[in-house]
Amino acid sequence: MGRRAGDRTAAEASRNGRFLQEAAFLLRVSVSSLFSLAFFFSFFRGDF
Repeated sequence: MGRRAGDRTAAEASRNGRFLQEAAFLLRVSVSSLFSLAFFFSFFRGDF
């Protein structure tokens, strides 16, 4: 019984790690796209 509980917690930990990796990737992509959009808008307005 104890080993089954340990396996379940290990599976949950790996699933949480995968979710954190995907969330970090999505956050990085959204931040980079936001920076590129801000750069394009400021470039079109003539700030640079």
